[in-house]
Amino acid sequence: MAAEAKPMFENAQWIALEYADYFSPFRGKPFENEDVPSWEGDPAYEHTEYGSVVFRKTFTTEETPARALLRISGLGYYEVWINGQKPDEDRVLAPTVSDYYRYFRYNTYDVTPLLKQGKNLIAVEVCGGWFSGRKNYWGWQQIFYGNPRLCASLSLQNNDGGTETVVTDTKTWKVRRGTVIRSCIYDGEITDLNALPKNWMTADYDDGAWGLPQKAIAPCDVPVPDDFPPVRLCAPTAPAATWDLSDTDTVYDFGKNGTAVPQLTVRGKKGDTVTLHYAEFIHADGTLNEVSCQGGGAVNTDVFTLTGENDELRPRFTWHGFRYCRLTRSDKEIVVLSATKRELHSDVERTGAFACSDGKLNRLHEAYANTQLSCLVGGPLDCAQRGERKGWTGDAGVSCEEAVYNFDMAALYRAFLDDMVRERHPERKTFGVICPNHKSGFDGTCIDWAIAFPIIIYETYARTGDVSVLENNWQPLCDWLTYYTDLREENGLLPVRYVDKYSGKTTSPAWFGDWYTVDHTPGTERVAFDCGGRDHRQNPEFLGSVFYVWALRLAAQIARVLGKTDTADEYLALREETKKALLGNYYDGKKHELGAGGQFLQTFALFEHLVPDEERDAVFENLLSVLETQGYHSPVGIFGQRMIGDVLREFGREDVLYRLLTTEGYPGFYHMIEEGQTTIAENLTGGNNDVWGSGAHCMF
Repeated sequence: MAAEAKPMFENAQWIALEYADYFSPFRGKPFENEDVPSWEGDPAYEHTEYGSVVFRKTFTTEETPARALLRISGLGYYEVWINGQKPDEDRVLAPTVSDYYRYFRYNTYDVTPLLKQGKNLIAVEVCGGWFSGRKNYWGWQQIFYGNPRLCASLSLQNNDGGTETVVTDTKTWKVRRGTVIRSCIYDGEITDLNALPKNWMTADYDDGAWGLPQKAIAPCDVPVPDDFPPVRLCAPTAPAATWDLSDTDTVYDFGKNGTAVPQLTVRGKKGDTVTLHYAEFIHADGTLNEVSCQGGGAVNTDVFTLTGENDELRPRFTWHGFRYCRLTRSDKEIVVLSATKRELHSDVERTGAFACSDGKLNRLHEAYANTQLSCLVGGPLDCAQRGERKGWTGDAGVSCEEAVYNFDMAALYRAFLDDMVRERHPERKTFGVICPNHKSGFDGTCIDWAIAFPIIIYETYARTGDVSVLENNWQPLCDWLTYYTDLREENGLLPVRYVDKYSGKTTSPAWFGDWYTVDHTPGTERVAFDCGGRDHRQNPEFLGSVFYVWALRLAAQIARVLGKTDTADEYLALREETKKALLGNYYDGKKHELGAGGQFLQTFALFEHLVPDEERDAVFENLLSVLETQGYHSPVGIFGQRMIGDVLREFGREDVLYRLLTTEGYPGFYHMIEEGQTTIAENLTGGNNDVWGSGAHCMF
């Protein structure tokens, strides 16, 4: 993990609209246990502001500075202007979400071109973002709370080499409520465009009636540079189609699903309102099917109160995942002058392309790439919409190889790996299932999701040749594996369930397995949240050992690159012991099947070379027989789909892979987009129905 240089915040104060002390007993340290803490009676929670707050500070320079650097952090998101101009015009949703109890991020801008001789102004609007979670999301979704607050330091270097510093304080800055009345990552924004005078961010504006900010503190004292690629707005795109539902309701179809915000220009009377709803799908009658966007209780709505002039409407401290947008006018006389969509995602360069003579494969590949971009908003997320949008490590790991072929992911993955290391359990050194996310009931030993760590390390190295990503993460990888190695039973297998000595709780080494499969044996759950019985196809009792074998192989490969041959041999010896125990206990040599059969377990057995070389052909013939019997449909979950291509190519059966990818009908790869979808859904139905789930989910 890169060294964390502290910014020049020594003299800068955290400031807020109102007193914003932090009463949480978890300030600056991880939770004492794995339960969600109680917020009841905590003044910091009870007095949380859900709208935006604006700060301004004027200052005078005797000459145009030779260089000016702004270091700034907001809890949660901020937008900053120097003399009415942004230092990075299309950047939004900064800084990247943090585990605010352990560290906060800051951004650095060179603002030299924006300053002038004489009177200057720095103006900032801050809104809750991930920091001010509403009560109904308190838990694993949004576990932080507190008033929006700001900390900034502007360093000015004069032409003679002298320096001056402008910092946030409670005496010379001014503050008042902003235009956003209420904002929530999941619910959307309510904005009153009349709340601020239009010239409030000019240096000559008289802010004498504004108040002085109050001193605040942050949930911790650990500043970290925001090394994630910035989230940026893309160029506006016009709707592909438009239709009216009534004289006040209009639907816009933007032709492609994904992460975005609308950008509209409208004219109405002062006090009129425009309300926006979003959907990834529509019903046959042209109305929105909002089920996928409202999962988890998300309201998924933006409301704007107009000024009576030409107003630009765009939510600024949240985002949505959508293809369709319904605009509702409070008065049918409101005129929509323009309606566009601004896609947004982390600024990663598109470095890979694919094209062939089969349009099905071209569409499928583009849908994968669209989905991946939609799930890169700061760090990697699982989905683009609804009441989730979390950094699930399993989703990041299983989609990693696809991502590095399509995009330059090196900087984003390095930052994400640093976060995974910061988020480790302090004693057991295991990685959580969500990152960043303070321990919130999900933290544990989940090896199947945490295997994202060695996967991302190795794939990043394999595509870039940068050995430093292996070197920087080698010790955390070893520490993580040590926990599981110490758990092993005498036969070399991980226990099905055990009491974790650090939490005192009974847990399993694998929690989710081949998530969202529909390939299950009679009498077992379709989806398991814990190790099931030995006959479960998604998450059998031995799956922790299977993932342990995979992790050992990855660690041995990394060790060899680093020249640690003895350690590589040790890991391979452990791997062979566990493989032998898996075969002795769970492999049926007569049936040539691992566990209860099915596509996933047989694919995994071949992908990880679990079965002896002399058995591989027989196991592969079994897999081919299953594929043929099921009509070349793929009912497996996220790991099965990830691995089956590698296995078929290894056996020289690209013809079967081609058939598997292009077979129409449920369930299967191509079925995910055959009804016109432009992204890959969370479930094998493709998402275009009333089944809860997202329509853009990177795990597949």
